[in-house]
This record gives sequence, structure tokens and C-alpha cells, in this order.
Amino acid sequence: MDAHNRGYIPPEYPPGLEREIMRILAQCRGRENAIERSDLLRNVQYMPGLEKISDRQLRACINTLRKAGALICSTGGVDGGYWWPVSYDEVDEYLSREVYSRISDLNEQAQAMKKAALERWGEEITNQARMF
Repeated sequence: MDAHNRGYIPPEYPPGLEREIMRILAQCRGRENAIERSDLLRNVQYMPGLEKISDRQLRACINTLRKAGALICSTGGVDGGYWWPVSYDEVDEYLSREVYSRISDLNEQAQAMKKAALERWGEEITNQARMF
């Protein structure tokens, strides 16, 4: 399990889900052919054995596929959805808009929380460190 997900247990999903997601996305090449998440979920649920897949399971499976190297791009919002990129530029745009911005935001949150915690408990932390 990733260090940033300690304590998080990803939802289980049945065999065949990864294959079905990839099959559907193979028809969604390029940003202009993105499929909305609700439509992707509905299409997956048509397959026998996958009728009870939840949105959370779908997202967890897509996360797993991405970590395995699957080029699955997505974006949120009104025109959002999932698609297979047709160029490096689409991958780069996805990473810049969706991934790197989240990394930056999470880092900003972490730094602000650490600063606030040190301001709140700094003396106690210093005293505890002296004990060891």
C-alpha cells in the first residue's frame, strides 16, 4: 500500500472490471470523445458479474490501472469524462490540469497544517524530543 494511503483499504472489485473498463475506453480515443463517469459506470454494469459495481469501485479500479501504466486521462466538470489520449500533449495537459495541481494543493495543505501544529504544540514537541 502507498505510504500516503496508510490505513485506507481500497474497495474490492470483481475480476473482469479492469478488462471491461479498458474495452469501453478503447472506444473513447481523444479528449473530444470522453465518456462521462456515470455513463462509463452504467456501461460497465451491463456486463454479467459487474452489475453491482459502485462508483467508488470504478474509480479505485481506474486508479489501479493508471498505476500499472494505463494511459487513462480524465477531467471533471460539465464536459468532463474519461478517455484514452491520442497524443503526448493530451497526457501532458491531463497531468498538468488534474494531477500536478492536486499535488501542489496537497503540499500547500500539508505545509499549512504542519506550521499550525508546530505553533500549537511546538513547545510540547521540543520538550518530548529532549526526553529521548
